[in-house]
Amino acid sequence: MRSLSAPLIFDRKMRDDWEQAGRTDIYAKATEKAREILETHKPEPLPEDVRKKIHLIVEKAEAELGVSK
Repeated sequence: MRSLSAPLIFDRKMRDDWEQAGRTDIYAKATEKAREILETHKPEPLPEDVRKKIHLIVEKAEAELGVSK
């Protein structure tokens, strides 16, 4: 069960172990994790039908607002 609920940011080490490991606080760990995600995440492209629907919604909104390209 512990392996299934292992936190990604929160540290469950004993205080002495945490201090020996560099005393990294939760803000530093969260910042590091956020940077890692931003640098490595590759989102799945939207399906073509969804892209077309979004494009139509944007075109309709632009027409209603009188936005020209």
